[in-house]
Amino acid sequence: MSVTHIEDFAGFKKLLADNKYVIADFYADWCGPCKAIAPLYEKLAAENGLAGGLAFAKVNVDNVGAVAQEYAVSAMPTFLFFADGERASINVAPRKAGATAESEEADPASKKVVDLIRGADPRALTAAATRFGEAARAAKGE
Repeated sequence: MSVTHIEDFAGFKKLLADNKYVIADFYADWCGPCKAIAPLYEKLAAENGLAGGLAFAKVNVDNVGAVAQEYAVSAMPTFLFFADGERASINVAPRKAGATAESEEADPASKKVVDLIRGADPRALTAAATRFGEAARAAKGE
């Protein structure tokens, strides 16, 4: 699945309404770290995106400032996570070999829950995309 480039606030709200989960990349064309992480974001979208399940959005803060303002984005890149149209949190701690979501629930030390990723953090972004991808597939019964 490809990344959806958001053109206006209505388009962003529609994407949230049409998908169980959304990961939004708030970026700027002039931002070096944004350019550096963009290929990874595209790769994660291709690997984890699922129609109606998990969408990946790119929001140019200079062109669609209303969306950035709505979510108080002040640094680029910032990745926000949404579930059922609302801001959501995700565990980005690396999973231990053989660990399952259930075993992590019982192990509070495995928790590194975030509601956003500020900056170009490939490890955290990969973990978040993988977790949301798993959740999206589970929600669709795959």
